[in-house]
Amino acid sequence: MNIVHIVENLERGGLERMVIDLATAQESAGHRVAIATLFQPGQLAPEAEAAGVAVQPCDKRPGPDLRAIRSLRRFLRAWQPDVIHSHNPMPHQYAVAASLGRRTGRINTRHGLGQAADSRRSRRLFRLAMTQTDFAVAVCRAALEQYIRDGLIPPRKGRVIHNGIRVDRFSPRDVRRRDALRAELGLEPGGPVVGTVGRLNPAKDQGRLVAAFAGVLRRHPEAILVIIGGGPLEAELRREITAAGLEGSVFLLGDSDDVPALLAGLDLFVLPSRTEGYSIALLEAAAAHLPSVATRVGGNADIVADGLRGRMVPPGDTAALTGVISELLAAPGQRQLMGQNAGAWAREHASVAAMALSYEALYREAGAR
Repeated sequence: MNIVHIVENLERGGLERMVIDLATAQESAGHRVAIATLFQPGQLAPEAEAAGVAVQPCDKRPGPDLRAIRSLRRFLRAWQPDVIHSHNPMPHQYAVAASLGRRTGRINTRHGLGQAADSRRSRRLFRLAMTQTDFAVAVCRAALEQYIRDGLIPPRKGRVIHNGIRVDRFSPRDVRRRDALRAELGLEPGGPVVGTVGRLNPAKDQGRLVAAFAGVLRRHPEAILVIIGGGPLEAELRREITAAGLEGSVFLLGDSDDVPALLAGLDLFVLPSRTEGYSIALLEAAAAHLPSVATRVGGNADIVADGLRGRMVPPGDTAALTGVISELLAAPGQRQLMGQNAGAWAREHASVAAMALSYEALYREAGAR
């Protein structure tokens, strides 16, 4: 079948990573696949194109943009998709506007629990677009239930499909890799490494993790924290690290092209987010056999399973974050068992292949050939 995914862009991020992995798997399965970006293509676009997935930018300007709708309509007319799969609200509104009058399956996936941030106008437009939509997918049960309660997704159109990752890219944590990472940072080997991966933005709440880690260091002075990712809060985080005197213990590593290698050098993964959908970063940590500490938001509990593959804490609770990280750093045997459980679970439940099969079945249910 001919498939077109529609996203805002292909910059680095969990949503974008999932879309490229899904599109690549679909291309490999014999489908004809393209990704249309409302804005500029983004850093990950060359990866998609190298896998045979076409990328078409629409060069959207700020605010409502009829020119971008016309550009997308021309592309859809040329591609003749059997299914249009949009990701998040704005791309879905443009997807519906550009495909009105066309016989095609329409699927939308909402990737988070960010409905509180939607404007009243955005919510109204999304509900209108839902009238022309076959199915709306949430990435975890908690998200779907929230969208139904908010009246954004009609219950009969709602589905849950969990995100998947390329599990085979990740290898179990390795003490040698950990010591190599410490050496790269100018540190002696042996001390534990705690890490997190994500865009540096308010939703991910890395500032709270920095504050919590100051307390961790009182019990584990040899530990370090590495924060992997870039974003608008980088300068603010650097100031917070300096103000707390944590320069030799907390490191901002920026964006990385090799997250699997960095994860293999960690002892514990932490996700302090204020809001999440079904976190790609947590899935990747599980695939690397890492125990995780995560906030009880979105689908995090489904991945971590409190006490089995890691520990859960309330969002916004600095003291709880400090306490749980400190407890796990003091219990290497418990961390090892949780990491083994996480790796086994990821291989069975978190693959791109499983996700792609679920979406293909949904496309066919929507009438795609």
